Amino acid sequence: MSDRTGKETVLEFLDRIVTDKMLPSTITVERTMNSKYLFYSLVRHYRRLTSIQPRFFVYSRAEANAVKGLIEEHSLFNKSQLIILEGFSKAFTDSLAPPEGVYIVSETNDGQLMPESFSPRHKRLILKALQKSLAVRVSARDLINLDWSSLSSFEDFEVFLRRAKIFDWSAEDIEKNLQALQSGNILMMLKRASWEDLLALGNRYSLPWVYRQVQELLSQLISYKALRAMNVDEQKIQRDLDLSWYRAKELEEAHQVLTMEEVRVLSQRVVSLDFLSTFKPDVGIPIFLLNNPIALRRASPVRR
Repeated sequence: MSDRTGKETVLEFLDRIVTDKMLPSTITVERTMNSKYLFYSLVRHYRRLTSIQPRFFVYSRAEANAVKGLIEEHSLFNKSQLIILEGFSKAFTDSLAPPEGVYIVSETNDGQLMPESFSPRHKRLILKALQKSLAVRVSARDLINLDWSSLSSFEDFEVFLRRAKIFDWSAEDIEKNLQALQSGNILMMLKRASWEDLLALGNRYSLPWVYRQVQELLSQLISYKALRAMNVDEQKIQRDLDLSWYRAKELEEAHQVLTMEEVRVLSQRVVSLDFLSTFKPDVGIPIFLLNNPIALRRASPVRR
């Protein structure tokens, strides 16, 4: 199977290549807006199968020739290398003549592999890939049989499964924690000023996870509201936005409660605090959660 461009996708490659003997010496990934996570997943796959510490090079015009020389240099000790290239052109990657035992993984224009955009239909492949790379004790088959509809990005799958590995969760533990994720709509928590619930989610799954959920749900809500304003059928919206049933339910609830003006001011708040929330999440995200502009303000108690 391949994507609509006819190229093999990154997750298909990860599923197909299971030993170091099958690894191409050079592989390129199409550079897109959402390619970074799957590119690094491919790097981890090469590292796991080859047991080689990767060397990273980021494109610089002044240093490109030096990088080429380092890659093509023959080692007196016949040492294997795993070279990771970011920002280099496909022409540069194609021009390389690495010695035997050197692997090159490059994110470039017109790459051989196409990175998938997140979609619930990719659940099987991402779970199989992460089960291998993280060595989660629950089998891939058991993971696939669980309901993952509350997760909305490849990164969320990894964060969740890393936690499962650290705490050595069984399939039943994973299922219980997945159900806990469905215990509340984050936008509704913001509206109702449910700060304790929001911070509890942050403690359980990390503050960046909560913040990412807000960003993703908010961006989907903007599209959802626009389609509803055009009287698009609910089922068609779910298909067009590629929503899980649970995410569609969350968006319907948020659409009924939040006005477009509230969505606008909340979006502005996300943008204004994005830098702080990204680079100092322990400071920026609590500020965002506790001082969001759509929270219902509870009246002060009347003094008698």
